[in-house]
Amino acid sequence: TAVALALVAGTGLFARSLLAGLALNARFDSARIASTDIALAPLAYSPERAAELYGRVLQRAVENPAIAGIATSASGGGMSARGNLTIDGVSRQFPYFMAVRYVDAAYFQTMRMRILKGRGFAAADRPGGPQVCIVSESFGRMIAAGGDPLGRRISVMMGGKLDAEIVGVTEDLFTTTRDA
Repeated sequence: TAVALALVAGTGLFARSLLAGLALNARFDSARIASTDIALAPLAYSPERAAELYGRVLQRAVENPAIAGIATSASGGGMSARGNLTIDGVSRQFPYFMAVRYVDAAYFQTMRMRILKGRGFAAADRPGGPQVCIVSESFGRMIAAGGDPLGRRISVMMGGKLDAEIVGVTEDLFTTTRDA
């Protein structure tokens, strides 16, 4: 009887968690998005040769009338739970994993994600210029402690230095339960 009760309770909790997970991205229509990862470094592609291939793939995709939009993104790693971020020159420890994703200017429009505050990426946001970033709504709320995250600077070292000004806030997009 005790095992049966534990199984029934566990099933109920699992079902409740599953329903809550399904409601996380209620406005986001993932059925019409195709995504893939392309890793060319293990195939001995030089950065120049990889950029040329990516350019050809993007051009062919843009020319395809069945494709409404295309964007590129790359994982920038992340900071593990209990890691330190420097916000406006002050080091703070955060209890959650923080993922960094490098995206192009078309990413938010292609993914149909709204910029809620501030701006999207601009033509001036190029390599060699000042680093800027767009943060999720929940992350912005966490680092600004309820205030305005726009204009704040985030600095962290994760395989490469990130020292960026927050110029925009976008809605949350949960891709794993860890994000929630």
